[in-house]
Amino acid sequence: SLVFNNGRQRVTDGYAHGIYTQNDQGAKLFQDNIVFHQFAFGFHAYGESGSLRNMTFDGNVSFENGGGQPDFFIGGMTAASNMTLTNNMTWHEEGGGSVWMGYDYCGCTSSGFTIKGNYFVGGSPVVRLQHIGTLALSNNTIVGPGTTAGTYQETGSSSGFSLSGNAYYGNSSQREFQWSSGTYTFSGWKAATGFGSSATYGGSKPSGTKVFVRKNKYERGRANVIIYNWARLGSVSVDLSGVLQAGDHYEIRNVQDWFGTPVASGTYGGGSVAFPMTGVTSPTPKGGWVSTPPVTGPDFNVFVVLKK
Repeated sequence: SLVFNNGRQRVTDGYAHGIYTQNDQGAKLFQDNIVFHQFAFGFHAYGESGSLRNMTFDGNVSFENGGGQPDFFIGGMTAASNMTLTNNMTWHEEGGGSVWMGYDYCGCTSSGFTIKGNYFVGGSPVVRLQHIGTLALSNNTIVGPGTTAGTYQETGSSSGFSLSGNAYYGNSSQREFQWSSGTYTFSGWKAATGFGSSATYGGSKPSGTKVFVRKNKYERGRANVIIYNWARLGSVSVDLSGVLQAGDHYEIRNVQDWFGTPVASGTYGGGSVAFPMTGVTSPTPKGGWVSTPPVTGPDFNVFVVLKK
């Protein structure tokens, strides 16, 4: 699904989300959705009294939602349980955070969170954890803004936490990590909590480019392509051999200009295709926005490849 520019006509209320969900029986899977520029949250798993159980979020990209609102929020006035986030991606240039798990105002403890292999960029904090009893946070890339408590915030007990293999970026001289009532530099946080022994800390941001190709499992010749262009190249080559076959006619659309002219098209000859990283101006939502959505290129762009 491609979900963008949703919001309320009553613009004084900040509650208008891309995907708003609860679950009681069985399980729910949210996979390979592109969610951006909502008036409020991107993904919102929340309930005042409804159940929040057994949900998996895999391979989604959620970015620039609601200014100061998170791209992923899982929590509410009831405890959440058995939540899995794998291989998701965010980009968030404003405050409010990329990922918010658990909820301070619940008066309850959520449990059974697995957050693995995600690529979370921006927001403040990037990752916020509130009253979660058991958590496995592993092999994620977490790129913070380099501000106090801007990378990681945790409230409640962390006795049931397991953290391993995460890569952090930011400003090593800043107290970017909040744990209990204190804020710490990365090295201070490791010493205070015992977490992070297998973690790495890079510079202010990664280098080069990072490309994700998410092949559509329902439609041959279709894929989501997400590009983090840390090198700020004019174009980035992407291998589409797992998506297209030689001789396929294709087009590539930037999701922020979905109804405009494709950014590239042609007949696939095999190997890599150049994706232009020029920033595009997104369609302005009709009312309710306090500002025009930011242009994310050339640093970050999301595309859909379509066999024609």
